[in-house]
Amino acid sequence: MEGAGIEKVAFWGLEPYNAEQASDLPDQVEPCILGSGVTDIGIFPKDDDVRIPVNKEDVTPGGKYHSIVKLFIRNQPSGNWTTATGWLCRDDLVVTAAHCVLKGNQHAACIRVCIGYSASSNGTGASSDNQRSVVRIALPSAWSDSCASPSNMAFLQLDKPFEDVTPIKYSTPGTKVQEPLTVVGYASDIGARAGSPGGEMYRMKICREIDLDTSRWNMLVYQGDSMGGEPNLLLRTHNQTLTVASALGFGGAPIIRDSDFVAIGVHARGGSFNFGTVIGGPFGVNVSVYEEALRILGEGNQPSDVKVDTDPDREWLKYTYIACE
Repeated sequence: MEGAGIEKVAFWGLEPYNAEQASDLPDQVEPCILGSGVTDIGIFPKDDDVRIPVNKEDVTPGGKYHSIVKLFIRNQPSGNWTTATGWLCRDDLVVTAAHCVLKGNQHAACIRVCIGYSASSNGTGASSDNQRSVVRIALPSAWSDSCASPSNMAFLQLDKPFEDVTPIKYSTPGTKVQEPLTVVGYASDIGARAGSPGGEMYRMKICREIDLDTSRWNMLVYQGDSMGGEPNLLLRTHNQTLTVASALGFGGAPIIRDSDFVAIGVHARGGSFNFGTVIGGPFGVNVSVYEEALRILGEGNQPSDVKVDTDPDREWLKYTYIACE
């Protein structure tokens, strides 16, 4: 927060994805994985990975996972391409994890967003009708300033809306509740099975028990069965993060409540430690603030009627200030 009722929002503009950018896209892109500084290859042995491919019809138009998208991200200053997951909360706005677009000294300079993507179907989702460019990114200044885990969420404004899509609704997780959840995304650590990192969409079922009032640190921490089958997981809350049972590679994927198919969090890290950023509430990211920031910014990065500051050390990074409840 930047004073009472004011949220400091970090944002920057991106280059459009075009034919010239496409020629720079390598056949193999790097998975976008948030590490801990130690060797971490995931919690599941190869033969016991509980993530399973989604049904093909669920990815196509009308399918329940159609609004979960694959991201191809060109970073600066390295010029390297990475891949991650995002999901449509509106037909022109994608939610993902902040570390997928801003990590260390690297930031996203160009993003290609593909809907209905499948590498095994000759790159289905790569046609002009099924892809968009990101024109602007907004995310919490707590992430851009200090990479605070509770703020690991980003919002990507598209150059134009996708047509004939049903955005995923979102809500805040309950304080005390136990119910099934599903994490769904392009698992970018899975490469050999699909021929490229994150080439296919996978899902993983979990069950959670939450008591935000009494859990130590207010953090969701899981214990689960990593020996195959459907894991039965006990999760606890910790500050502003939501931990789920997952392996590496699901960065940016929605954490979906099965009972009403509503996203309650964004997967941020898998492996030996697993968590996602909570949507809304006292511990989460207020989505409406970033929707409003992107609406106000409109066509330009620095409208005359809005206070905008430039980061003193990163000329490409700017800040604006949005009133919130």
